Amino acid sequence: MRNAHVWKPGFVCVNTDGSVRADLSRVYGGSQHITSLQVPAVAACINRYTYGELLDAGCGSMPYYELLRKLSHTITALDHDEKNPYADHICDLNLRWPCDDQSADTILLLDVIAHVTKPAHVFSECARCLKPGGRLILSTPFVYWNSMHPHDYFHPSASALEMLAHESGLRILQLESYGGYPDVLLDTLNKGAATGIKNKLFRLFKSLVIKTRAYRKSNEKTLYSYPLGYVCVATK
Repeated sequence: MRNAHVWKPGFVCVNTDGSVRADLSRVYGGSQHITSLQVPAVAACINRYTYGELLDAGCGSMPYYELLRKLSHTITALDHDEKNPYADHICDLNLRWPCDDQSADTILLLDVIAHVTKPAHVFSECARCLKPGGRLILSTPFVYWNSMHPHDYFHPSASALEMLAHESGLRILQLESYGGYPDVLLDTLNKGAATGIKNKLFRLFKSLVIKTRAYRKSNEKTLYSYPLGYVCVATK
């Protein structure tokens, strides 16, 4: 990772006791709900599975860096954006990555697979770059809006993630959904209430809804049939 000395925490905050929370004041207003669900799910996988030489593919702003630097020996960051100050290599993930075979113990692929045109190739590159026993940690939305038009191509189901992993020679260790049908509805409302008084009203409405038994029961029932997104861990 380049320029680690100038990195500053963003929406992922590590508390003094080691727990992780999302600072929703630093997130686009329309993404506050999904972020509140996704960050704890991703952070739990990072804490459990990250070790050794880490490759962050599609690193963006490195939101989980505060966790990663404590868990990994080295961090190599890949990104497509030539202006990204943290990327060690600027590359197209749809092509061969500038990494040696079996060079990474852990690979992060966080909210990336939806925005590549060749997801099977990306999984194959993960398999190529992972050492035996290495871990791929992946997050992706499922029932979600077109967030990066025109570069939003693929919202994989759990079955699609299992297929991609299997065909690339990886084995699924953990595949969990976050958010059920009520959370999809809340996220949809959130998208239309991103700023101003609408956002304040949405946050008030959400705070009341998530306390209800109906919300909890419906989420439990629809967590796998109507998920907002997935967190997946695979190994080589």
